[in-house]
Amino acid sequence: MEGGVVFLIGLALSSGGLGLVHLLAPTAPRAFEVAAMLASYALATVVRFVLLGGRVFHPRRRAVPVSTAETGARQPSAESPVA
Repeated sequence: MEGGVVFLIGLALSSGGLGLVHLLAPTAPRAFEVAAMLASYALATVVRFVLLGGRVFHPRRRAVPVSTAETGARQPSAESPVA
């Protein structure tokens, strides 16, 4: 869910940048459009990095334990020493 929100924010920034160029300067040369797209993509990348690093992949976030039934691993018994 949170990753999807971050994706939508990045999409809005990158699409909005080009839309803003066409709104403010409809006769802008192609080089200006490319520069605006590069700037908006760079901004979207920075925003995604900050949001994903700060919220989604935060180290203090509670980890969901994976059950051993899903992984196929066996739990050590009380009699066998753990290496």
